[in-house]
Amino acid sequence: MIKVLLFVLVMHVIQESSCAKILAIVPVPSYSHQLFFRPIWKELSKRGHELTLLTTDPMDNPPQNIKQIDWSSAYELRHNKHNITKVVQENEYNIPKILASYQAMLNEIVDQELSHRDVQILLKNESEHFDLLMVEYHHPVLYAFSERFKCPYIGISSMEIANYYHKTLGNPIHPVLYPEILLPFERDLNFNERLLSTLYVIYGIYRKLSYANNIEDEMAKKYFGENLPPLKTILRKVSMVFININPVFNVRPLGPGFVSIGGGIHMEKSKPLPEVKIF
Repeated sequence: MIKVLLFVLVMHVIQESSCAKILAIVPVPSYSHQLFFRPIWKELSKRGHELTLLTTDPMDNPPQNIKQIDWSSAYELRHNKHNITKVVQENEYNIPKILASYQAMLNEIVDQELSHRDVQILLKNESEHFDLLMVEYHHPVLYAFSERFKCPYIGISSMEIANYYHKTLGNPIHPVLYPEILLPFERDLNFNERLLSTLYVIYGIYRKLSYANNIEDEMAKKYFGENLPPLKTILRKVSMVFININPVFNVRPLGPGFVSIGGGIHMEKSKPLPEVKIF
């Protein structure tokens, strides 16, 4: 009996030690983004992992092992100050205008989120640690959390990621086959659309390398210290990238570190319709 009890105790300790502390970050104020990630956080919670979730849409009655930091104030910037949807509609083919507006919106949102009181407490807590960072793969400043807590990180996206990230991580890009996600077309492009898509990719990469990277590096150093490596270096350290695309409908070559997780994981089981008696 003693041997049996000892065996059970050892197995329990092994099981508990396999659980991880995970920092999950979803900065984009969009309910459709947040909704996609929730089943992942809940499943990790069910498996015993402890999560600290930074989100613009906190869950009601979250599991006990999920701590949330509320970033919902970012919606004010997105809808009222920047209104990127209106900018895209009014400047459908104005590439510089769309990119500049989108980047300015994201930069201000991330700057506000990182200055949040609870985030500052988290960053300054020298005794805090995490085993893994899972971060929405849209703004590189947030990848610096992996340097702050000396942990590996996984990029995760509720949609396709920008061609710049594909290019940086070694995936081939083609402006005709894989138009940028902000453009209003997908496949079977006519000549004008092909030309626009090509110019968009070229200008986007030029803009990123010429000055956008410098702006992001300065913001990162503001919150994570002057000794932080360049964000393009941190970007390449990503362990894996999970993308919500269906490989049947979104066919493109991906490196071994990319995993397609499309297929409706955010969809809940359908409930039976109520029975209605017809007289």
